[in-house]
Amino acid sequence: MGEARQAHRTGAGMVPGKPRRIVISGYYGFGNLGDEAVLSAMVSHLREALPGAETVAISGDPGYTESTHKIRAVHRSKIRDVIRELDASSLLLSGGGGLLQDVTSSRSLLYYLAIIAAGLCLGKPVMVYAQGIGPVNGRLDRILTRFLLNRVDAITVRDEESIEALRSLGVTRPPIMLTADPVFGLVAGCDGNVGTGGSAGPGAPPRRETGDGPRVGIAPREWKGLKGYKQAIAAAAVRLMRDFGATIVFLPFHRGKDEATCREIMDLMQASITSGSYEGQPGRGEGLSSVHGKVICPAPSSPYEMFEEISGLDLMIGMRLHALIMAACCGVPLVPVSYDPKVDALARRLDVRKAGNVGTVTADAIYELASRVLAGAGGREHLASKTQSLALLARKSAEIAAQVVGRERPTRVDALGLPVDAVDMARATDRVRELAMRKGVAQVVTVNAEIAVASRRDPELLQVIRSADLVTADGAGVVWALDFLGSPVPERVAGYDLMLSVLEASRGWGIGVYLLGAAPGVAEAAKERLEARFPGLKFAGTHHGYFFNDPGGEKEVLDSLRSSGARIFFVALGAPRQEKWIARMRSRGLLPEGVYIGVGGALDVASGLKKRAPLWMQKAGLEWLYRLVTDPSRIGRALSLPRFVLWVVGMRFVRSFFRLFFNVLETKSCRVL
Repeated sequence: MGEARQAHRTGAGMVPGKPRRIVISGYYGFGNLGDEAVLSAMVSHLREALPGAETVAISGDPGYTESTHKIRAVHRSKIRDVIRELDASSLLLSGGGGLLQDVTSSRSLLYYLAIIAAGLCLGKPVMVYAQGIGPVNGRLDRILTRFLLNRVDAITVRDEESIEALRSLGVTRPPIMLTADPVFGLVAGCDGNVGTGGSAGPGAPPRRETGDGPRVGIAPREWKGLKGYKQAIAAAAVRLMRDFGATIVFLPFHRGKDEATCREIMDLMQASITSGSYEGQPGRGEGLSSVHGKVICPAPSSPYEMFEEISGLDLMIGMRLHALIMAACCGVPLVPVSYDPKVDALARRLDVRKAGNVGTVTADAIYELASRVLAGAGGREHLASKTQSLALLARKSAEIAAQVVGRERPTRVDALGLPVDAVDMARATDRVRELAMRKGVAQVVTVNAEIAVASRRDPELLQVIRSADLVTADGAGVVWALDFLGSPVPERVAGYDLMLSVLEASRGWGIGVYLLGAAPGVAEAAKERLEARFPGLKFAGTHHGYFFNDPGGEKEVLDSLRSSGARIFFVALGAPRQEKWIARMRSRGLLPEGVYIGVGGALDVASGLKKRAPLWMQKAGLEWLYRLVTDPSRIGRALSLPRFVLWVVGMRFVRSFFRLFFNVLETKSCRVL
């Protein structure tokens, strides 16, 4: 099992010449044309960014998905089929839309998280794609979301509120990129089929026959049994018919759900005319026919058809997020009625005024904004300037997905919740050479059980490890744990052993080596002994590690590093101080180019100040015991070992839980969805 995961990570499991396969997980095949528009946009953008790649969607209605989007689809309740597609994939995309939230249902959130977990367990690159994140309120929901999203390869979100939601969840990796909802890039991205119907362009009004009144779209939805917003929309619509001769176009975005809401608002329009309540006059028993204009309710069955309808509008009064986005893409002025923070976020990003929130909106507020537009107040040019930049950002997510697929997959496992490169000593040494030769600053971290446990309580340390260019298993405990969790590494690569291997090999590289750390005089003594052991070794400098309490000490060290000309720096300041110091200096741009390797107490051993455990104890994984016996003050640090074992056993239990979860989903045919 571990070998299979490693093969996936390195690309060894891919068949040469076989097209890349992208699996998309989302709310598809349920009749929501907004989500279908998201899928259309994703497919289009991925075809641009990854020519020749095959796209497979996880869908509630594979037949509809395949006929509408011209891609393959697999039923979301057939878990074995889903796992089979994931296993053969090059990338899993979770998104777009608002999948990761528990306001609608914790069950749907757990499903989408389970798909992400399956991708990670199979060793696949996973990307959260242009999603609207949150709210995630349940305690278990938050823990699982944080745990999994901290392990994906890339995250892009559609609004700034999603960035804040991820931060509040404790998601610190990978870097979060603000892009835009994929639908913003759909008009020019669906082979010319979308957004080209009645519209002369995003900044121009739609074309229609002379004498026709303005067309006003209404895209409502049901919300928590409220009725006031429906009455407000109905009254405003009747006034627009009366004053402007408007044609009211009802647009049900979620087939099977929104039609009833549209009919209810039409009935309320009829009632408001009959009663005269739309203008505050006594009723005369007249119906809709007594008011100029007309009411129609087309039934688009695909996002392409919906775009055609919207492109012919003069105004959109919308609750549905993607009704508003589609309208903005077509240059149709908006009157948003908000029911969710995502609508508020869109209004802010487009710099568009809302009519109000669903619980308090009035007919006067809707009519005021709508009448200004219909009276010639414009708004099309403003929308055009906003949506053009958002269309470029919408495509950015696909470009990032292409980078993730094209990125050389490191032989890296993440079974412990932190990355470890599955390398032997020879490969680790070669990797150090590669890092030393390239431009920029690189960091190597050697992880033992103590560091692994500390990283759970120290977010800064965890981020340092995740940002490192090479992470090796320094310690028998880490090697055991990875094997126990099904992701074995070839061998232990301890910091001291890696230092000796690199020093020996570097004699043929023609680059300098610098020793930093330990007490005054120790680094120099280590240098002399190492020069005797490895003739021809090129040392560029040394400096002790007791500079933190010296006001000018750190500057002196940095000046020494810069002037040395070295490309390999062994830093022995003690873990985790050395790892954090390297990362901080690296982030501030204060380190010269080269590779920095934290080696703990290696200089004490190299200088002869301390002895290493006998070889038989090293091979038996008992080096920690030797250190404890020779230095009883380490008893506090040794206590991390039993905590580490309990943590690893708990991790295995979590994995077993997810396997059981998948089995339950399959046997119950996903009734929880």
